[in-house]
Amino acid sequence: MAQKVLILGNSGTGKSTSIRNLNPEETFIIKCVEKSLPFKKSEKLYSSGKKNTFTASNISKVLGALEKINSNTKIKTLVIDDFNYLLTFGYKDSAKENGFAKFERLAFGTIDIFNKID
Repeated sequence: MAQKVLILGNSGTGKSTSIRNLNPEETFIIKCVEKSLPFKKSEKLYSSGKKNTFTASNISKVLGALEKINSNTKIKTLVIDDFNYLLTFGYKDSAKENGFAKFERLAFGTIDIFNKID
């Protein structure tokens, strides 16, 4: 079972910057927002060309990426950067739906991500 660590903090406190201390050969980053990482040489360390980063703005795409990552034994650390955006985008996409189904879908999707990480 994987060890999960949740890092919370205000904007600009160094959560994403701390990625620079990880080994890029053993780290995979799923970015929920298309933006560059906030440290020097991040593009040289993490890129789609190096196959150690992927951008996914919805839960199903994250689950698809996790499927591929699970088969890669060299990956020791997985970062889902800006995870909160998955919920924000999910709420936006289902804003016109009535009922509680949209909340269930987001909740179960989030649980599916945590289970897939294991």
